[in-house]
Amino acid sequence: RTFTRLRRLERLNLAKNRLQALPETIGQCSSLEKLDVAMNRIERLPEESFTQLRNLTDLSVACNALFTLPVLSPGLSKLTRLNLDANELRALPAKLGELPLVSLRASHNRLVWLS
Repeated sequence: RTFTRLRRLERLNLAKNRLQALPETIGQCSSLEKLDVAMNRIERLPEESFTQLRNLTDLSVACNALFTLPVLSPGLSKLTRLNLDANELRALPAKLGELPLVSLRASHNRLVWLS
């Protein structure tokens, strides 16, 4: 419910908390450009709501517990910066290549496959 009325919110920093998940309602922040949820305990990203963040240009999910990534395209067509450092990722999805990324960070994961 917290996010259902924050449609004009452009920047959200929830870094350094103890979040284990993001609510599905995060997708209702339709003006969101920058989202920082680094240094939490997030294990998964809500796929359907993330694709609604059409204005998102900068996403940091570094230092969490992500094992996989949802399909981030085509909904995140403005995403230029993505920080995935220090998670549990074993692979990066091929669909990342469809995003207009200028910066992709994925160090300190468990990557064994790049497609």
